Amino acid sequence: MEPRERWAHVVMRPSAYGLTKFDQTATFLYGFNVALDFEFLDRFNDWLAEELGGRHNLGWPSNAYMVISRRLEAAGRSIDELDQEEQMRALFTLVNEFLELRDRGAANPLTPYEYYARKWAAGSTGGGADDIRSSEADKA
Repeated sequence: MEPRERWAHVVMRPSAYGLTKFDQTATFLYGFNVALDFEFLDRFNDWLAEELGGRHNLGWPSNAYMVISRRLEAAGRSIDELDQEEQMRALFTLVNEFLELRDRGAANPLTPYEYYARKWAAGSTGGGADDIRSSEADKA
């Protein structure tokens, strides 16, 4: 069974894996990724950091939680309104969104090294990802 098929099974039946909470699911997903030589979620944290407007030095579970929280706030809701299972499902949705974008080639975030190298080359001393995005657009 391919990794995506296995992941789809986890998403469809999380209780079969003992998953009921965001934290449990993040821990499970971290192990799932390790078992697949870190390729399943390759660049996921970089994508999340871009979603948050720049580089963040937190691990992907924290960044994922912040992305989910910000998206809910933009919709006039709070992550605190969600129960643990709904938070877990929101993580499934976020991971699936990333995987679909990556499969289409639409999620190709900069690695931290690329980000800071471009930021330095652009002469940026502050700001976030917008500094690089605007300098890249200027070059095109």
